[in-house]
Amino acid sequence: MEEILCRKPDMVALSAVYSSQAFYGYALLKELKKKNIKTILGGPAVNKKLREVASLTLNNEVELLEEITGVKIDHATLWTKEVLDFSILEKKSLPPEKKQEYLYFTPEMVLPLRTSISCYYQQCTFCTHHAGKQYRELSLQEMKESILASGAKKVFFIDDMIHKKRLLEIAKILGPLQVSWICQLRPMKDLDAETLMALHDGGLKAVIWGLESGSDRILQLMKKGTNIADAQIVLKNSAAAGIKNCLYILFGFPTETREEFKETLNFIRKQKEITSLVLSTIFGLQHGAPILADLEPYGITQVDFKERTMLEPKISYQVKSGLTQDEATALRKRYKKFLNSFPYPSAMNFFREHILCVE
Repeated sequence: MEEILCRKPDMVALSAVYSSQAFYGYALLKELKKKNIKTILGGPAVNKKLREVASLTLNNEVELLEEITGVKIDHATLWTKEVLDFSILEKKSLPPEKKQEYLYFTPEMVLPLRTSISCYYQQCTFCTHHAGKQYRELSLQEMKESILASGAKKVFFIDDMIHKKRLLEIAKILGPLQVSWICQLRPMKDLDAETLMALHDGGLKAVIWGLESGSDRILQLMKKGTNIADAQIVLKNSAAAGIKNCLYILFGFPTETREEFKETLNFIRKQKEITSLVLSTIFGLQHGAPILADLEPYGITQVDFKERTMLEPKISYQVKSGLTQDEATALRKRYKKFLNSFPYPSAMNFFREHILCVE
């Protein structure tokens, strides 16, 4: 609050991107309200509790611009450059002795950039990220301008996925700038050894791979468009190119058996020498996920909604076969030591940009 109030703001805008931010956002909104400071709220994780305490909730940046300027804007004809300005971080103003006061969470600045809106694939049955929004690619020239203006040498591309042609274009731009970067991809066979080497030469240091499972049956049920044989080759070629492999794993997908759970563990174990981090979680039904529209193929027999104090209602379910959520959770806990035994600490599951800050 001191950091906010010392700037004597007329209004404060908060963006709720993850549901976990609801707790901190709610506390901030309440305190700002006591100070009679107008608060504006937006983002994909806005919920009823946050709306109740915020002065105003908006849907997008254009509405925010209208609110600030007091001028009605024609959304259809508005044009804006998407060059982002990170100079507010004041990275150059702090002398070495005050490095502990650095207002950024990583020891070095890592720009969070995206090269597209939504996801070009949009078929994973568990995913809610794209929310059915049309895929649109952003200007790579403007991406370059943002990086140059910031002076940063590290970038985390937060796109859900980037296709091969686009990746090579990014590498061609960032290679000469000596910018290191990380992104999220599916282990697809079109990412061959030659492509991965070109990406590494263009600054790609690590990939968080959406592996999800070591079972081909589960991958087909998820509609990931991947298979284990291809994934194994991609990971091997990635490591050979000098790229760090980090694996997203989703345990407990409906109908997953104990044997298939162990298939995933065995696959990870085989890749241990070429894997830097495993980021695992337990499957949970989410509002807007395609799986909710047709439960039958996933053996889900009953769905219940339980109200929570701060977050949206929790969705629980029962299955005809396979592991329950509790059973999957217990199994993951049993193998926690192994899943946390990789070179990068498990805390990077929450601070993924830190991957670029370690060698």
